[in-house]
Amino acid sequence: MMKKLLILLFLSTSTSLIAQGTTEICTNLFCTNGNVGIGTSSTNGYKLAIKGNMIAEKIKVQVYPWADFVFKDHYKLPTLDEVAKHIKENGHLQDIPSAEEVAENGIYLGDIDAKLLQKIEELTLYVIDKEKRITANKKRLQQLEAIITKKHQQ
Repeated sequence: MMKKLLILLFLSTSTSLIAQGTTEICTNLFCTNGNVGIGTSSTNGYKLAIKGNMIAEKIKVQVYPWADFVFKDHYKLPTLDEVAKHIKENGHLQDIPSAEEVAENGIYLGDIDAKLLQKIEELTLYVIDKEKRITANKKRLQQLEAIITKKHQQ
């Protein structure tokens, strides 16, 4: 609580920041209506807007719902033919924005992470299904080989 209070006090009293250990004065910090801009005064309604690159050791994004719904019985996994048709018609995976949409609108990290996880989970289900089919085909092949071997021995 005290940390937040100090940050708010600093932001409300100053638009300049002196970086510790340097003589550089940062004058690109903007505070308007409770929104903070770094390198930009246009926050477009966001609480924090940064013009330029940023680095962080951890960023927590909370997203609901998460993609575990893919494993529920009621989930209709698209057939691979349906996936191929959508790709051919639209040039991207279903529920994933196109390159043009991303270039125009950007992406929300939490939303895209959830959608990418959904695709990974769908791929996992496809692989499990293919493994079952391969195992069944191997068993069927062994049965046919046994029948052929038996016929040749007669």
